[in-house]
Amino acid sequence: MATNFPTGLDSIYDPVITDTLSSMNHHVIHTTANDAIAALEAKVGINGSLVATSLDWLVNSGRLRARNTIDRTNATVTMANLADMSVAVLAGEEYTGRLVVYANDSVAAEGLAFDFAGGTCSITSFEAAFAATPPGSGLALGTLTSTALATALTATTATTGDACYVIEFSFVVNVPGTFIPRFAQASHTTGAATVRLGSYLWLELSPN
Repeated sequence: MATNFPTGLDSIYDPVITDTLSSMNHHVIHTTANDAIAALEAKVGINGSLVATSLDWLVNSGRLRARNTIDRTNATVTMANLADMSVAVLAGEEYTGRLVVYANDSVAAEGLAFDFAGGTCSITSFEAAFAATPPGSGLALGTLTSTALATALTATTATTGDACYVIEFSFVVNVPGTFIPRFAQASHTTGAATVRLGSYLWLELSPN
Protein backbone atom coordinates (compact mmCIF):
# COMPACT_ATOMS: atom_id res chain seq x y z
CA MET A 1 0.00 0.00 0.00
CA ALA A 2 1.41 3.39 -0.95
CA THR A 3 1.94 5.94 1.80
CA ASN A 4 -0.54 8.77 2.42
CA PHE A 5 2.24 11.07 3.67
CA PRO A 6 2.69 14.04 3.43
CA THR A 7 -0.92 14.91 2.53
CA GLY A 8 -2.24 12.44 5.11
CA LEU A 9 -1.06 10.14 7.88
CA ASP A 10 -0.69 6.41 7.51
CA SER A 11 -2.28 3.78 9.72
CA ILE A 12 0.38 1.06 9.63
CA TYR A 13 -0.31 -2.26 11.29
CA ASP A 14 1.99 -2.89 14.25
CA PRO A 15 2.82 -6.60 14.38
CA VAL A 16 2.54 -8.47 17.66
CA ILE A 17 4.62 -11.39 18.84
CA THR A 18 1.97 -13.97 17.88
CA ASP A 19 1.77 -12.84 14.25
CA THR A 20 3.31 -15.03 11.58
CA LEU A 21 4.46 -14.07 8.13
CA SER A 22 1.55 -16.01 6.66
CA SER A 23 -1.11 -14.49 8.96
CA MET A 24 -0.77 -10.95 7.68
CA ASN A 25 0.13 -8.95 4.60
CA HIS A 26 3.71 -8.66 5.73
CA HIS A 27 4.94 -7.10 2.50
CA VAL A 28 2.27 -4.37 2.75
CA ILE A 29 3.71 -3.23 6.09
CA HIS A 30 7.20 -2.98 4.64
CA THR A 31 6.03 -1.26 1.46
CA THR A 32 4.02 1.34 3.35
CA ALA A 33 6.80 1.97 5.86
CA ASN A 34 9.43 2.26 3.14
CA ASP A 35 7.32 4.67 1.14
CA ALA A 36 6.59 6.73 4.25
CA ILE A 37 10.30 6.97 5.11
CA ALA A 38 11.12 8.11 1.57
CA ALA A 39 8.32 10.71 1.67
CA LEU A 40 9.52 11.93 5.08
CA GLU A 41 13.08 12.34 3.79
CA ALA A 42 11.79 14.33 0.82
CA LYS A 43 9.71 16.52 3.12
CA VAL A 44 12.63 17.24 5.47
CA GLY A 45 15.24 17.55 2.72
CA ILE A 46 18.97 17.02 2.69
CA ASN A 47 21.47 19.47 4.21
CA GLY A 48 21.66 22.48 1.93
CA SER A 49 18.53 21.44 0.05
CA LEU A 50 17.53 23.59 -2.93
CA VAL A 51 13.97 22.19 -2.95
CA ALA A 52 11.82 25.13 -1.89
CA THR A 53 9.15 22.88 -0.30
CA SER A 54 11.60 21.04 1.99
CA LEU A 55 11.87 21.92 5.67
CA ASP A 56 15.66 22.28 5.41
CA TRP A 57 15.28 24.90 2.70
CA LEU A 58 12.51 26.73 4.53
CA VAL A 59 14.58 26.89 7.72
CA ASN A 60 17.92 27.75 6.13
CA SER A 61 16.95 29.54 2.92
CA GLY A 62 13.36 30.61 3.45
CA ARG A 63 14.67 33.04 6.06
CA LEU A 64 18.01 34.59 5.28
CA ARG A 65 20.07 36.90 7.47
CA ALA A 66 23.50 38.33 6.68
CA ARG A 67 25.51 40.65 8.91
CA ASN A 68 28.26 43.15 8.16
CA THR A 69 31.32 41.77 9.99
CA ILE A 70 33.62 44.81 9.66
CA ASP A 71 33.33 48.57 9.22
CA ARG A 72 33.33 49.32 5.48
CA THR A 73 34.27 52.69 3.99
CA ASN A 74 33.77 54.24 0.58
CA ALA A 75 35.22 57.65 -0.36
CA THR A 76 33.57 57.77 -3.82
CA VAL A 77 30.18 57.97 -5.50
CA THR A 78 30.81 54.55 -7.07
CA MET A 79 28.74 51.90 -5.38
CA ALA A 80 30.65 49.33 -3.30
CA ASN A 81 29.28 45.93 -2.32
CA LEU A 82 28.42 45.18 1.27
CA ALA A 83 29.91 41.77 0.56
CA ASP A 84 29.15 40.22 3.94
CA MET A 85 25.45 40.70 3.21
CA SER A 86 25.41 38.43 0.16
CA VAL A 87 22.51 35.95 0.12
CA ALA A 88 21.40 33.42 -2.51
CA VAL A 89 17.87 33.70 -3.88
CA LEU A 90 15.96 31.18 -6.00
CA ALA A 91 14.11 31.56 -9.29
CA GLY A 92 10.37 32.13 -9.14
CA GLU A 93 10.34 32.95 -5.43
CA GLU A 94 8.88 36.10 -3.89
CA TYR A 95 10.84 37.73 -1.07
CA THR A 96 10.28 40.52 1.41
CA GLY A 97 13.10 41.99 3.42
CA ARG A 98 14.75 44.74 5.37
CA LEU A 99 18.18 46.35 5.20
CA VAL A 100 19.31 47.95 8.45
CA VAL A 101 22.42 50.09 8.06
CA TYR A 102 24.31 51.93 10.77
CA ALA A 103 26.20 54.53 8.76
CA ASN A 104 27.83 57.96 8.70
CA ASP A 105 29.75 60.26 6.42
CA SER A 106 32.80 62.12 7.70
CA VAL A 107 31.51 65.11 5.71
CA ALA A 108 27.77 65.21 6.39
CA ALA A 109 26.98 67.31 3.30
CA GLU A 110 28.29 64.57 1.00
CA GLY A 111 25.40 62.30 2.01
CA LEU A 112 24.89 58.57 1.55
CA ALA A 113 23.44 56.31 -1.14
CA PHE A 114 22.22 52.70 -1.01
CA ASP A 115 21.11 50.30 -3.72
CA PHE A 116 20.79 46.51 -4.24
CA ALA A 117 22.59 45.85 -7.53
CA GLY A 118 25.68 44.11 -6.18
CA GLY A 119 24.61 40.54 -6.89
CA THR A 120 24.06 38.26 -9.86
CA CYS A 121 20.29 37.65 -9.61
CA SER A 122 17.72 39.15 -11.98
CA ILE A 123 14.44 40.27 -10.47
CA THR A 124 11.05 41.75 -11.29
CA SER A 125 8.51 43.74 -9.27
CA PHE A 126 11.16 45.39 -7.10
CA GLU A 127 10.01 47.93 -4.55
CA ALA A 128 12.20 49.56 -1.90
CA ALA A 129 11.76 52.53 0.40
CA PHE A 130 13.13 54.11 3.52
CA ALA A 131 10.93 53.05 6.44
CA ALA A 132 11.38 56.45 8.10
CA THR A 133 13.74 59.39 8.36
CA PRO A 134 16.51 58.40 10.77
CA PRO A 135 16.86 60.68 13.76
CA GLY A 136 19.89 62.93 13.47
CA SER A 137 20.56 66.65 13.57
CA GLY A 138 20.44 68.03 10.03
CA LEU A 139 19.93 64.65 8.34
CA ALA A 140 17.86 64.89 5.14
CA LEU A 141 16.66 62.12 2.83
CA GLY A 142 16.69 62.58 -0.94
CA THR A 143 15.38 59.70 -3.08
CA LEU A 144 12.88 57.91 -0.85
CA THR A 145 11.79 54.99 -3.04
CA SER A 146 13.16 52.75 -5.78
CA THR A 147 11.74 50.29 -8.30
CA ALA A 148 15.08 49.05 -9.70
CA LEU A 149 18.07 47.35 -8.10
CA ALA A 150 20.48 50.02 -9.35
CA THR A 151 18.32 53.04 -8.45
CA ALA A 152 19.78 54.38 -5.23
CA LEU A 153 17.93 55.56 -2.18
CA THR A 154 19.78 58.57 -0.81
CA ALA A 155 20.39 60.80 2.14
CA THR A 156 21.42 64.13 0.63
CA THR A 157 22.75 65.17 4.02
CA ALA A 158 24.05 62.49 6.36
CA THR A 159 25.50 62.75 9.87
CA THR A 160 29.09 62.52 11.03
CA GLY A 161 27.93 60.28 13.86
CA ASP A 162 26.18 56.98 13.19
CA ALA A 163 22.52 57.01 12.14
CA CYS A 164 20.30 53.98 11.55
CA TYR A 165 18.84 53.70 8.04
CA VAL A 166 16.05 51.15 7.58
CA ILE A 167 15.01 50.16 4.06
CA GLU A 168 12.05 47.83 3.46
CA PHE A 169 11.85 45.98 0.14
CA SER A 170 10.16 43.19 -1.82
CA PHE A 171 10.85 41.48 -5.14
CA VAL A 172 10.28 38.43 -7.34
CA VAL A 173 13.29 36.46 -8.58
CA ASN A 174 13.50 35.93 -12.33
CA VAL A 175 17.04 34.52 -12.60
CA PRO A 176 18.54 33.00 -9.44
CA GLY A 177 21.81 34.20 -7.99
CA THR A 178 23.16 36.43 -5.25
CA PHE A 179 21.42 39.47 -3.81
CA ILE A 180 23.83 42.06 -2.38
CA PRO A 181 23.25 45.65 -1.17
CA ARG A 182 25.73 48.42 -1.98
CA PHE A 183 26.60 51.86 -0.63
CA ALA A 184 28.48 55.03 -1.58
CA GLN A 185 28.60 58.73 -0.88
CA ALA A 186 25.75 60.61 -2.52
CA SER A 187 28.30 63.19 -3.71
CA HIS A 188 32.04 63.46 -3.27
CA THR A 189 34.48 66.26 -2.81
CA THR A 190 36.10 64.96 0.33
CA GLY A 191 35.42 62.67 3.24
CA ALA A 192 34.19 59.07 3.28
CA ALA A 193 31.04 57.06 3.97
CA THR A 194 31.20 54.29 6.57
CA VAL A 195 28.81 51.38 7.11
CA ARG A 196 29.32 49.93 10.54
CA LEU A 197 29.88 46.38 11.69
CA GLY A 198 26.55 44.92 12.79
CA SER A 199 24.50 46.37 9.93
CA TYR A 200 22.40 43.55 8.54
CA LEU A 201 20.16 42.23 5.77
CA TRP A 202 17.05 40.12 6.44
CA LEU A 203 15.03 38.28 3.78
CA GLU A 204 12.18 35.82 3.98
CA LEU A 205 9.87 34.12 1.56
CA SER A 206 6.65 35.98 0.97
CA PRO A 207 3.60 34.01 2.17
CA ASN A 208 1.77 34.86 -1.07
